[in-house]
Amino acid sequence: MNASSHRFQRQRCLFGARKRRIALSAVLGVALLGSSVGTLGGCSAVDGLGATGFGSSDSDSSTVKRLPPGQVITKTPFPVNAPARAQRVVFSSTGARDHRQTAVSGTILQPYAHWSEKSPRPLAVIAPGTLGMADNCASSVALRYEAPPTPPAPQLLAQGWNVAIVDYQGLGTPGVHPYLNREIAGNNTLDMARAAIETLQLPTDTPIALFGYSQGGSATAAAAELAAEYSSELNIRAVYAGAIPADLTDTALHIRGSALAGLVGYFMNGLIAEYPETKEPIERMLSPLGQDFLKLTADECIGATVERWPRNDTKAFTANDLGIAENLRSSELSPVVRRHVDEQALGTKTPSMPVFVTHNALDDVLPVTSARELVQKWQKAGADITYVEVDTDLSDGTHGLAYVLTHDEMLAWVNQKMGY
Repeated sequence: MNASSHRFQRQRCLFGARKRRIALSAVLGVALLGSSVGTLGGCSAVDGLGATGFGSSDSDSSTVKRLPPGQVITKTPFPVNAPARAQRVVFSSTGARDHRQTAVSGTILQPYAHWSEKSPRPLAVIAPGTLGMADNCASSVALRYEAPPTPPAPQLLAQGWNVAIVDYQGLGTPGVHPYLNREIAGNNTLDMARAAIETLQLPTDTPIALFGYSQGGSATAAAAELAAEYSSELNIRAVYAGAIPADLTDTALHIRGSALAGLVGYFMNGLIAEYPETKEPIERMLSPLGQDFLKLTADECIGATVERWPRNDTKAFTANDLGIAENLRSSELSPVVRRHVDEQALGTKTPSMPVFVTHNALDDVLPVTSARELVQKWQKAGADITYVEVDTDLSDGTHGLAYVLTHDEMLAWVNQKMGY
């Protein structure tokens, strides 16, 4: 592809993605807090601009399997729509099945802004909200197409923070994305911090804050629980975890009928990919239409999923007409599926650093009851938890309101915990 056609393709993809973002923003507001809630459909690896041609690596290679978690494999500088120097990195991280090493990608943003404090320049690690399942949904690919970085990256860059944004396993690198897998998301987020420290040659005691909302809130909550054992060397001083899907069966029930009902397909696909022993019992649960639903959602970004599967109760997708969520709660669910679903629940470990949690009591996507229960578990175990709940309705944009309405309070809390 020559330079002229490269520019044309870039402009075509950007125009299409922006139109979809406008349409979706009207429906979802900032609900997902990823780099872009639009789909970069038609702008995948085949046109030379997508994920697999952009500094990717074979996640099953013998080299990756031998690397320690967080070690950088490749670095690719690229221009970005932000006041920062950007690099897409591929690094090693730890999966859930057999704790094997896999390749994960992410973006590191080094700000142009001066750091005026006497203390060391901090590092923010951001776990994005739901972007989809296909490689071209990855945050680093959206940034490549000049999408703005995931909030609150713009504010943090302006203040002089280094920022790292994780893509998650299977987004931008080979393999299926294990959507909402607790251990993998937490490990990926923590290893993103390690990769940023290595890439930017930062002091090992660099102060770190983690930020995530929705899927990202689940990732940072998991990271807060796992950090003491998995990455004790990291100096994590504050964690923001907003709109946490703390219990996946509760989430599956609650999300029915919402604009994001199709996301249950992401979770089922990720479950099968990470735990192949669940494939047969899940396929028995599904009708032929349900099996088609999983095949289609496995290659979708969030825009396509919202357009194709809104407000679906998934009853037509199962062999017994109960719906996927009801089957996940059923006493007749296969024990192997039940075990791996239950393993994704948060609250089994206690965060070792302060955590700011926020949720909307009227959230139509993620149930507030699960967030309240998680906060209570953490507090009873002695964790330093700040919980702020809002109670505001904005139709299909309600899910994102907890971030918007607590944004300033959250950033002030983070700065206080970081000592600024």
